[in-house]
Amino acid sequence: MSTRTSARAALLVTAVVAVTGGVASCSAPPAPNCLPSTLHVQPSTFRPGSTITVSSVPAVCTFDRGTYGDYKIHLRTARADTVLGSAVAGDHGEFRTVVQVPSDVPVGRVLIAVSGSAFDYCDDPSAGCAAFEQHAVVTPGH
Repeated sequence: MSTRTSARAALLVTAVVAVTGGVASCSAPPAPNCLPSTLHVQPSTFRPGSTITVSSVPAVCTFDRGTYGDYKIHLRTARADTVLGSAVAGDHGEFRTVVQVPSDVPVGRVLIAVSGSAFDYCDDPSAGCAAFEQHAVVTPGH
């Protein structure tokens, strides 16, 4: 094989590796470099059918709102995961939204969780990634 043919073959292999590597990396969002601040639920004890405020203050790092800023608010019980609403994060990950608790939610401990945030994509075990959620209590309604 001539030097010219070898150079062409090497260039072709390099191009194929670069293209396929680029395609594979587009399948998932990049690892987050900034996680949202603590999730707040007010009140943290409520009755079925009531409204609650779910919020988070601005993050203390550079937040990637374009990738991680369309949130869904969930109420999770042992039997169901119900989407209560949605929120769009501000420039630093902050948001505040009021959602209605279903009237048929069972009494007891529940989890209010947010999906669509950087926590969904945190795959660095050394970062100590926690979920974007808070426990709450549903009390009997009257």
